[in-house]
Amino acid sequence: LWGRVRRSVEAAEANAAAAADRLAAQRLSLAAEVARTWFLRQSLERQAGILEETVRWRSKASAMQQSREQAGLVTGADSARAATEVELARADLEAVKRQRGSAEHALATLCGQAPSQFKLPASRGWRQPEFSTGLPSTLLRRRPDLRAAEQSIIAANASIGVAQADLLPSFKLLG
Repeated sequence: LWGRVRRSVEAAEANAAAAADRLAAQRLSLAAEVARTWFLRQSLERQAGILEETVRWRSKASAMQQSREQAGLVTGADSARAATEVELARADLEAVKRQRGSAEHALATLCGQAPSQFKLPASRGWRQPEFSTGLPSTLLRRRPDLRAAEQSIIAANASIGVAQADLLPSFKLLG
């Protein structure tokens, strides 16, 4: 008579829609975290490649400095500095390899696999995707977290209608 049942059904439907949208938001968040971790791993892979090349070149430079020291062209300090640069590059390489391993472990966990059994395919060269600027504001309506918040407001509004209907007199028909 006063709309109490209709408003309680409306509130329940809005709560169900909000829960579905929160689930979609969690799925989207998980997908974003997988993508972020994958890009981090790819970045660390490139850094490791660059550092391996750096170690190789610095080792050659250190060998040249040692040859020059034996010929009496440079002092021992120059040779020691070159050897130190090689060791610093190796230390940086090991740190990047550890970070890459951590990223792979995180990626395996996010994908729901055991890290010991998780294997990434060999990278065939990748480039960062291009994003267009000036996205329309209608995309905000597609965000599941905003839809869930909207449905929660609708449910709260319907609950207010139920509470108002409870203030009015009620009657029951019995068979």
